[in-house]
Amino acid sequence: MSKKNQIVIVFLLGLFSYSQAFGQDKVMGFNGTKTYKVAIVAPLYLDSVFSGNFYKYGKGFPSFAMAGFDFVQGASMAIQDFFSDSINIEAKIFDSKASVVPLASTINNGDLDNVKLIIGSVKDQDYMLLAKFAAAKKIPFVSATYPNNGGVKNDPFLIIQNSTLQSHCESIFTHLLTNYGTEKIVFVKRPGARGDMVSELFAKLNSPDKNQLLNLDIVNIEAEDYSELAKHLDSTKSTTVIGASLDNEFSVGLVKYLASIKNKYLSKIIGMPSWEGISFNGAAYKDYEILYTVNFFNPKATPRAKAITVNYKEQFKGNASDNVYKAYDVASYFLSILKQYPNDIIGHINDGTEKVFTNPIYFPDYTDANDASPNFYENKRVFFLKKVNGVVSRVW
Repeated sequence: MSKKNQIVIVFLLGLFSYSQAFGQDKVMGFNGTKTYKVAIVAPLYLDSVFSGNFYKYGKGFPSFAMAGFDFVQGASMAIQDFFSDSINIEAKIFDSKASVVPLASTINNGDLDNVKLIIGSVKDQDYMLLAKFAAAKKIPFVSATYPNNGGVKNDPFLIIQNSTLQSHCESIFTHLLTNYGTEKIVFVKRPGARGDMVSELFAKLNSPDKNQLLNLDIVNIEAEDYSELAKHLDSTKSTTVIGASLDNEFSVGLVKYLASIKNKYLSKIIGMPSWEGISFNGAAYKDYEILYTVNFFNPKATPRAKAITVNYKEQFKGNASDNVYKAYDVASYFLSILKQYPNDIIGHINDGTEKVFTNPIYFPDYTDANDASPNFYENKRVFFLKKVNGVVSRVW
C-alpha cells in the first residue's frame, strides 16, 4: 500500500469512527465570543468504504470516494486558516452518501437546523434535498461543484458557484460579438440532445429580435466524419470555430482534425466548459490553440496556492486535486461574509473579502421580471483559458 493511501485510510477511519458516535459530523472550533455553525456536505461513502471499523478495500483506495474526500480537505483547510477574534466557527462534516444515516434522515432529525451556512459538493437527489431544506429554513446553501440549478425555482437561498451552461454560452457569445462581430464563425455541432442543447442556447442569444447578431455558419457532423468541415474554412485567413458539443469523444475528434489541417486551414477553436477535463496533450495537437471557459482557475503560483499544495502533500503524501482548491476558495469566501454579516449572508453575497482564486460575482436569476424573489443566485464569473501543447494559461 502506498504511503498516501495509508494516510488517507487512517483519516477516513478516524472520520468514520467520529461520525458513528456523533451523527456523522466532525467538529472544528476556534476561540471566540460567538459561535456560528457551518455544514460541509460531500459524498464520502463512509458506509461503503467501511464495514463496522473494518476497511473494505485492502491496499487500495476507492476512486469514487476521492472527490468528496478532497472537497472536505479543502474546506477544512479554509476553516483552519480562518481567523477571527470575535467569532467562533463550528464546522460539521456530513457524508451525503451515508447509508446508515442517509442525508434525508440527517435533515429530518434536525441536525442541520441550527447552521448558518451549508457548503455542499452534491448533485441529483442530494442536491434537491439540500435545496428544499435550505429554502424552508432560510439557510444559504452554496452548491460548490454542480453546474446546474437542477430545476429548482423560487429559492433565493440557493447559490450556484459553478455556473450553468447558459452562463458559459453567454460569455462565449459576448466575446464573439465583441471581437469577431463582422466575421464568419463556424459553429460545429453533433446532432442529438447534447449538441442541440448548446445550439439552442446560441440561437436564442444570436436572434433576440429575429435579426441575427453573428454570422454563424452551422455545421452538423455525423458519424464522426469531420472532413465536411474543411469546406467551411478559409485557406487565406484564420477561422474561429465553436466546438458546440458536450460529448468529449466528439470534441477530441474535432480538435484532432482541425489540428491535422492547420497548415492549410488556420483556425482556433473555442470549446465548452466540459473540455476542462480533456488533456489535449500530444503530437496530434501540437501547436494548436484551444480555448474553453471555466469558473475556476488556479495558477498554483500564488502564496496561498503553494501553501495549500504543501499542506496537502505533507498530510497525504500526494498532489491535491482541483477539488481541494475549489473547496478552499468557496469556503474562504463565504466565511468572510459570515464573519461580517452572520444574519444576512444573501444580502451581502458580493461582499466577501476572501477572494482566493476566483473573485466570484453573483447575480439573481429571475424567470419573470415581476418575480418577487430570485429563483437562485449564480456566480457569473467566467474565465477563458488557452491550452497549447498541454500548457494552460488564462487569457481573460
